Amino acid sequence: MEPEISADRITRVRVWTCALPLPYPLRLGPISYVTRDYVVLRIDTAGGLSGRAVGYARNTPLHEATAGLAAQILGEPADPVAVSATLRSRFSPGWAALVRAASLIDGALWDIRARALGVPLAQALAPEAAPRATPVPLMAVAGYFPDRRPEGAVLDEIRRFVDEGYTIMKYMVQGVDAAQDLRALSRAREILPAGVELAADFHGVFHRAEDYARHSAGLADLGLLFAEDPVPAFETREVGRCVGAAGLDIASGEDVITPSAYRELSGHGVRYLRVDATTVGGPALARAGLDSAAPGSVLPHVWPHLHAALAERSEAVRALEVIPEYVGAEPLSRILTEPMPISGGRWSHSTRPGLDLPLDWEAVARTASAHSTLKKE
Repeated sequence: MEPEISADRITRVRVWTCALPLPYPLRLGPISYVTRDYVVLRIDTAGGLSGRAVGYARNTPLHEATAGLAAQILGEPADPVAVSATLRSRFSPGWAALVRAASLIDGALWDIRARALGVPLAQALAPEAAPRATPVPLMAVAGYFPDRRPEGAVLDEIRRFVDEGYTIMKYMVQGVDAAQDLRALSRAREILPAGVELAADFHGVFHRAEDYARHSAGLADLGLLFAEDPVPAFETREVGRCVGAAGLDIASGEDVITPSAYRELSGHGVRYLRVDATTVGGPALARAGLDSAAPGSVLPHVWPHLHAALAERSEAVRALEVIPEYVGAEPLSRILTEPMPISGGRWSHSTRPGLDLPLDWEAVARTASAHSTLKKE
């Protein structure tokens, strides 16, 4: 690592949890949230640089885990490669419980590294790779709050996505009533013009491939791009058993915790990998997960500000996932200073140094339900 970067040391780490309200309780298969809980991390160095990262708490003690790991890195060089290796080896027995926290730390340190180099995060992560020739397309997510909104409102939402230029739509199906899911997806398919693709997300509602196959009979006739997470992604063999079970391609991977799990899913026939830098150990490990992926086979899981840095220099990325603000299920904009840089259904890549995630630190502090500060004495 460059001497001027490796000499800069971590002097302060701050962690906030911002529990932002949702318009209605959010139910994703067996998962339920009444707020979107964002854990926000800021790392400051002796040289005056700062790095940021954000992740979903998802009903886990992510704040406490992040603060606990942060105590281990105070006074250490702000070297993301060294810190990642140290944390993974030091906490290997409990890595599954800590990997999301380590992911935030890795992301913030890569932000610092890119800022020290004066380059965008994409260039810091993959300096040898050429930028993509065209902006990355986006996949918009529809169908949230089906128990509180009429079907017509969801269809209007999809029509708005089309008008705004999105070319892939993902529908959040419930996986409870097979006829209802088939009807909802059929009506969505009917209003989509040619060239716009539709996918379904089950959020791991099933326990066995047989349950998924029985529920999904008839979906293959709709020409869906994929069915996502029919069973939980960490059950990689069972995910593999879902491949072909209902005549649909499978997308999976957002909750796995090592890049090797992506390779395992691919080996089982999963067509689309849902890479997530906030769960697999950080952007560098997420980038490693792309190295063996086929072109167009990766659909990163939300966090477009972060995953755009992976997509900009990898042809493996098919599209970035976004939840437009007006959908109501992603209130992150309340702690940002700028809207998402979306135009014509595509993400505009940043030329700013570091991670271009325009956090409003005053809003973060104001909305925080928990806050921890650790300093090097």
